[in-house]
Amino acid sequence: MPIATTPFTEPEWKMPGYTGYIQGLGETFGKTPVIAQQQTKDPVPCSFLHTRKTAAPVTTPIRDPCNFPDTYKPAAEPANLWPSLQSTGKQESAKPPSSHLALGDGRINPFVSSYKSDYGAPFAAGARIRSPLRNKILKDVADLHEVYRSAFQRVGEKRLSHMLVHMKERLAGKIGNANDNAFKLRRLFKMYDTSGSGYIEIEDFRVMTESFGMQLDDDSLLALFSRFDPEATGVLEYMGLMKGLLDSDYYALYLGAVDNTQTTKDAADMDIMAADLNKRFTAVATKLKQVFVSFDESQSGYLDERSLMAACAACNILLSEREQAYVLSVMDPNATNRVSYDDFMTTFCC
Repeated sequence: MPIATTPFTEPEWKMPGYTGYIQGLGETFGKTPVIAQQQTKDPVPCSFLHTRKTAAPVTTPIRDPCNFPDTYKPAAEPANLWPSLQSTGKQESAKPPSSHLALGDGRINPFVSSYKSDYGAPFAAGARIRSPLRNKILKDVADLHEVYRSAFQRVGEKRLSHMLVHMKERLAGKIGNANDNAFKLRRLFKMYDTSGSGYIEIEDFRVMTESFGMQLDDDSLLALFSRFDPEATGVLEYMGLMKGLLDSDYYALYLGAVDNTQTTKDAADMDIMAADLNKRFTAVATKLKQVFVSFDESQSGYLDERSLMAACAACNILLSEREQAYVLSVMDPNATNRVSYDDFMTTFCC
């Protein structure tokens, strides 16, 4: 007499995932490659290939609850993940699957670029000005002041400053690399300056700003042009433009040589200031010598910097910071804070 055992306590029930379902021989061979390929060619009604079709699947004999699809599949179509948003699993916008070895996938429409069609000028070179009266207005130099003023009022100082900063950064970026862009930039100016006058017109300036990557409207262009054309002549000196937009080191790269114009100008200004000081000190030379002696309490013939400036102020000669620096650089180059007033009279009162 067999001994009764408690149900579901046999060793096989302790296997992880075991549900009691024993797979039949046909199902076992049905998953082998050859038979699976035959089912793909001519699927039987209970094949897994029918599970994604619209028709309700044909279920296999219910041997186990886990094998009954109605227990875990929703009533909607399995392919339709959003039944509340669309009626079918296939979206209405989907293109039919089509592919070709040479032509590629017809569902993909990549962007095809062409230099001629994508980067060509949107209008002819002679039709760059929007207003038909613009050429006539800009040729009349007498009205340029008003044109510049109205354009500046529409643009504003803040936007114009942003454009200048943007243009400075782009110019410095072009010149600061090793592609010989400084030479190309000089050639760009000379290409529009056919007469070699050193000046370019407004429309040439527009084309040049576009080459820098700045596509400006008419008002912005005129406001930017007016900043470098204060006399409203209608033309622009491009060397002065580059000097105003570039730092000294980048401007030297643009020139291809060392720029000595600022040094020469500073030397000329220094000569003018020295002549003016000589003229002012010579006019009060007698009184100035007496004041120097009165400020020299030790009678050493020397004054410090503070006493020297106070003596000059007593004679109604007030020196600016720049003039004081110049006088001390001449009379006290070693910064000893001792100035011989006899040498001072010889140098500045001759």
